[in-house]
Amino acid sequence: MASKVIKNASASDLAADGLLPEIAMNWEEDKEFFQNIVNFTIANEDNHRDLIAKKTENWDIERVALTDKIILSMALTEMKQFPSIPTKVSINEYIDISKHYSTPKSKQFVNGLLDVLSKELTEAGEIRKSGRGLLDNR
Repeated sequence: MASKVIKNASASDLAADGLLPEIAMNWEEDKEFFQNIVNFTIANEDNHRDLIAKKTENWDIERVALTDKIILSMALTEMKQFPSIPTKVSINEYIDISKHYSTPKSKQFVNGLLDVLSKELTEAGEIRKSGRGLLDNR
């Protein structure tokens, strides 16, 4: 979000004091979301590492790109901790992030792993979605 504002800001957008315009219309809500996703991701790091390692048995978990591990862990956090965000939306967002910030093959790796993990975690009841347009997983 911040880079988008900076890229799109022109000299006329700058206030008299030289500050950039607000990053988002609902900055307080967005800020809370960012804080929560970071905190939940850190708190669940070991659990997510184990989930990723089990699905990458043919790979040494240490050989998986650090950026991919972070992306996967944040995606798992979003899928598990934010019931109003559809799983497919989370997966698509993190695939997009992997395209821009990780290796050339990360897109396929992240997509495949998140797809498998989302199905397994939903069946196990660890991912429960509800809200507008979403069905409760019971």
